[in-house]
Amino acid sequence: MKNHIKTIFVFAFLFITSFAFAGTNLSNDKISDFRYRVTAIEVESKNPVSDFDKLITDTEKLIEEYPDRAEPYIWNGIALSAQAKHKGIKALSNVKKARNLLEKAISIDSSASDGAAYNALGMLYYKVPAWPVAFGDNDRAEDYFKKALLVSSNLDTNYRYGEFLIEEKNDNKNGLQYLEKALSFNNRPGRPEDVLKKSEIKKLISKIKEVK
Repeated sequence: MKNHIKTIFVFAFLFITSFAFAGTNLSNDKISDFRYRVTAIEVESKNPVSDFDKLITDTEKLIEEYPDRAEPYIWNGIALSAQAKHKGIKALSNVKKARNLLEKAISIDSSASDGAAYNALGMLYYKVPAWPVAFGDNDRAEDYFKKALLVSSNLDTNYRYGEFLIEEKNDNKNGLQYLEKALSFNNRPGRPEDVLKKSEIKKLISKIKEVK
């Protein structure tokens, strides 16, 4: 009798826990699609504002579907911030909302998507104007880039920190080291955007070496 009750309890527990976690079943395919679309729009789109509008709508739907996961907030924030540079003065609302979304993602899971929220915040803080126009701050940007590298030293984190060092710190020597390290990583399975990113990195390296 005790064994029978125990069996019923185990099955009931498995049913309840599987139901409770069903809403967290966010597939890697969805995340991979957002990663690729961000890069593809940046590199190839002729209508980036409207293409980013579609991506922003899709990531907002994902937040509604998975409110307890960090990744939807990350990719919604990244899409908003990537669109911002194509919108001129209208970009300010984008970047402020993007910052809030990325901070929300970090509060949920700071290591999600290999530290992409930290990396994206680094980009925001060094790309946007400083106060009183916006919240740009190179010291905070560098802090976020370093946090991203601590979570994961990969193509993205080395690329963006290297770019930052070159563009904002005039540190071509160290910046090139990070860019070359970014190129040293193998293209990741299921990540076609890596080819596009490496093409952009090579262009930046060539530009710096021409100046030298």
